[in-house]
Amino acid sequence: AAAARELETKQLAMYDIILTISQAHHAHCGFTEEKTRGLIRKPALLTANEIKLDSGSTADSMEMERLTMWQHFAGLVTPSIQDIVEFAKRIPGFLEFAQDDQLILIKLGFFEVWLIHVSRSILAEEDGSRGAVTFAGGAYVTREQLEFVCDIDFTSSMFNFFSSFNGLSLNDTEIGLFCAVALLTFSERTTLFDARTVEQCRLVEALKLQVIRNHPSDRQLFSPIIAKLPELL
Repeated sequence: AAAARELETKQLAMYDIILTISQAHHAHCGFTEEKTRGLIRKPALLTANEIKLDSGSTADSMEMERLTMWQHFAGLVTPSIQDIVEFAKRIPGFLEFAQDDQLILIKLGFFEVWLIHVSRSILAEEDGSRGAVTFAGGAYVTREQLEFVCDIDFTSSMFNFFSSFNGLSLNDTEIGLFCAVALLTFSERTTLFDARTVEQCRLVEALKLQVIRNHPSDRQLFSPIIAKLPELL
């Protein structure tokens, strides 16, 4: 009986973590199913054709064009910073870190968490398009534009992650839990390793519980989800 009560108490604690993170994710992610369902998409920056037309430009003008596009791209990403900061603050145990350590974790993990968020908004490769990333406001950047601004290999890695992550068919709560696990995983790059281990283990347990509960017919799904973490590091 005592063991049963202990198990029940542990599960209740896990459900509390799941609820807390689910609420935080829905409140501070602009890419939830509800928020992206009726999203009206519109092109951002330059079109792919404009990039091709400029391909014969001088090296200086090409670099200036790349810099200008990068500034536009950064401007589209920037609104997500505050959302991810607010989400992080609601992760159980996160505020127990020193403030400097909180900032380190967010700086190290922001882009990766943003990649997880934006995965749902990816436009598929169809009708001659090679795909695009849609931002929270509906503006989208084509794969060609990202290759021009960033790097072909980097962009390819991004889209490979998007494709494989979306293939897991996670719901918003599961995505939120995965983001929380990922954010604390990035502390492996810092001196916070010991401090965050307990909290990360609790988050991993919560994610596993939620995945098993939501996907009872796919008992092996948790492993490929966790296997996505090294792809982000």
